Amino acid sequence: MFARAEREPLSDAALMEPELRKAVARRRFELHYQPMVNVPGGTTVALEALVRWKDPIRGLIFPDDFIPVAEQTGLIVPIGLLILDSACREARRWHDLGFDIPVSINVSARQLDSKMFLQSVYRALSLSGLPPTSLWLEITETGIMTDVEAIVDMIVALRARGVKIVIDDFGTGYSSLGRLKSFPVDVLKIDRCFIKDLPGREVDRAVVTAILAVAKSCEMTVVGEGVEHVHQLDILRTLGCEIMQGFHFARPLPVGAMDFLNLSA
Repeated sequence: MFARAEREPLSDAALMEPELRKAVARRRFELHYQPMVNVPGGTTVALEALVRWKDPIRGLIFPDDFIPVAEQTGLIVPIGLLILDSACREARRWHDLGFDIPVSINVSARQLDSKMFLQSVYRALSLSGLPPTSLWLEITETGIMTDVEAIVDMIVALRARGVKIVIDDFGTGYSSLGRLKSFPVDVLKIDRCFIKDLPGREVDRAVVTAILAVAKSCEMTVVGEGVEHVHQLDILRTLGCEIMQGFHFARPLPVGAMDFLNLSA
């Protein structure tokens, strides 16, 4: 993410929790968006929504600093609802401006455990008027493995509505390449840990090659995460990965700072 501005940290979870509760009640969050780019054509395939906590004293607080506490306390559920509602509304405005670009939202395991999750997605789509095909939901491997049968049923219901399902950070969880075929998902994101040392580490190259081959056989789209340098871009293209995301293309930006002139579907 962005280099952090100097600020007084909220290092103690016990101190952070009441402040985070206030932030939820007062909706003190904003979304920044980072594009996933189709490299051959240079077009934006989707925009990932990344949350920031707008603290009146400390300024922007980044996810790594508060999401773990939100997960521990269950506050990730109401924060996730705020993100879902905001992202769907903003994506609908882009559509009204003529930019048919899907928005991709991260979903935590705690949110998936909520009995109201499906209804919250349907509600956000209905209130915003965003077509379901323009919503992508990113679920980590570990999130899927918490209750495979129930989550697969949920995924099937969402996909039946037209929502796309993404496995985020693939390769860092508990599932294997062989289990991919049992997950009815649309997009696979290769974790940045396998990309950051390309093309130097042969083992990373082998892992990426295997993921691409299996994903292709399962008819899944693949996104390479954390692309920061042109040599990473070049090796991914050589291996057959054409959709990428990372600082090489753009840093996450708030809506007001995004250059829609360079975005097209």
